[in-house]
Formats: sequence, structure tokens, C-alpha cells
Amino acid sequence: MKHFIFDIDGTLSDTVKATATVIGALSEKWGFPAAGEAAIKEAMGYPSLEFCRRLIPICDEGRLRRFEVELSLAEDAAIWGIGTAILFPGVADTLMRLREMGAELYAASTGSPSHVAAVLEASGIRSLFTKIFCGKPRKIEMVRKIIKMHDPSRFIMVGDKRFDAEAAERNRIHSVGAGYGYCTEIDYALFDEIISHPEALIDMTS
Repeated sequence: MKHFIFDIDGTLSDTVKATATVIGALSEKWGFPAAGEAAIKEAMGYPSLEFCRRLIPICDEGRLRRFEVELSLAEDAAIWGIGTAILFPGVADTLMRLREMGAELYAASTGSPSHVAAVLEASGIRSLFTKIFCGKPRKIEMVRKIIKMHDPSRFIMVGDKRFDAEAAERNRIHSVGAGYGYCTEIDYALFDEIISHPEALIDMTS
């Protein structure tokens, strides 16, 4: 039986649904140029402060940190407001099916604990995960902790960005790109394979 390690933003959740609206409102308040959805998706996967820095490159560090705090709080609130609809179609059913089949599910995200909690709890999938790792800048280390003392061949890393592919490669586990999510053709070559819908993972359990 294979076990799965999931990235969250852009893989399980369509987080831009919350982030784009919040950034638009806060950017106007703070006098920053508003970032479009494409730029937000591209910055997803970086730790929160670096995410803000990529969207607002010309800003002193102190002001950027204050903006990041306000953005994080507003984004978490927006995610709770969206609820189960924050997930990509088919994600919740796929995760439940994988658990029913005996697979263990793990999450590895550079997002903050409050952000990860907002996504997983507001969407109702928190209880499906064996363990959750988040809030650290290096996904490679998170994955290493998950597979420690286990056979790496039993794990599959599912993500959408190069950070996920690199974490899988460095830990010698199979990588799957979320083609239904934020994984773009630029990233396709980094993954061992690409799936166009979450349900495809069900066929990978054996």
C-alpha cells in the first residue's frame, strides 16, 4: 500500500479564491499595486513573508512584515468563510477513498500553522491526515521526517511546484504534479508524472 504526502496550496486547495480578494483589498489600503491571480499562483509555495516580498518587491522590510501579518489574518478569515469550496473538485472524495483503502495521508506545507489549520479544518479534511508538517521554509526536511524509519518506495509526493518535486527527488520518492491545480507546463518536467484530476491517485495505491 502506498502512502501520500500532500502539498496544500495549489494541490489540495484553490487558495487563490481567498488570497486574490484579500490582497486586492489590502493593497488598496496600503497603497501597493494589486497583484493578479497569475502572480499570486506563481508566488504560492514560498513562506508567507517571501510570498509577500515577491508580490510587493519595492517595500521596506518593516512595512512588509506588518502587511504580511495583516494579510495572513485576513486570508485565514476568508478561507474559513469559503469553507469546503476552498478545495479543488474531487479532492475531499479522493482523500476519503484513499483512507478507506488503507493509505496514510500526510501534509507538508511551508504555510503557517494558522493558515494550514484554516484550510484543513474549514474544508473538513483535517481528520484524514496521519500527521501534518508546516511552517518551515524547507519542504525537503519535512518530507524527510515523514518517511524516516519507513521504506521510501511506499510514499508518493503530490504537489504543484518545484519545491515539491525537489523534496521528492532529494528523498528518493515518486512525485506527482497536480495538473488540475497550480502545476503548470513549466513545472511538468520536474515531476515523475502529472495527473489531470485528483481521482487518478486512487489507481496508484498498490
